Amino acid sequence: MKNKHYRRWTQEEIDFVRKSRKKGMKWREICQKLELLYSRKTTPTNISRFVRPRKKPVKVEKVVEEIVEPKEKKWASNRCAYTPQQELGIMVDFPNLSIDEMREKYQRDYRALAGRYEDIWDSEEPSRIALVMEASHVVALRKAEEEEDATEPRMGWFERRRMRRVARKAAKIQKRLDRMATKYGAILTKGDE
Repeated sequence: MKNKHYRRWTQEEIDFVRKSRKKGMKWREICQKLELLYSRKTTPTNISRFVRPRKKPVKVEKVVEEIVEPKEKKWASNRCAYTPQQELGIMVDFPNLSIDEMREKYQRDYRALAGRYEDIWDSEEPSRIALVMEASHVVALRKAEEEEDATEPRMGWFERRRMRRVARKAAKIQKRLDRMATKYGAILTKGDE
């Protein structure tokens, strides 16, 4: 239900509010002057709307869709020419290297490398079978070299336990010797002076 006695704000009243606010008057003082000069009762929140900047209508611009070219893949998956050395390398390295290492070494997608590995492994062609045999020979040589490099034989649990106990006893005896050396060494130096 609308109030019948509502008076619209005149431009003169609005200008008065704006000028008073620019002079630095407080909202409450402006309300009192409005009541005296224009006989309008109002609140500070009501008159603050005349000083606040009005919201400007938002302009909607027409958006033109740009055709975004797909990024070029780091490794082209459509390359299929593998050299015999690369095929042998894939057969030897595939079980041992990580995915990232394989990508970096051969500069191809891992899926392509895995597919090539499976194609060679599952093939019944004589050239591919020879390749698999050569790869197994290289892997066997690598394992033999690794076994030669291992200096200590692998010890069982009981041997490792015995070694730990001996090491603990040796550390305990060394600690006692160090303590005695500092104690008696200090006594000897004091007595010599």
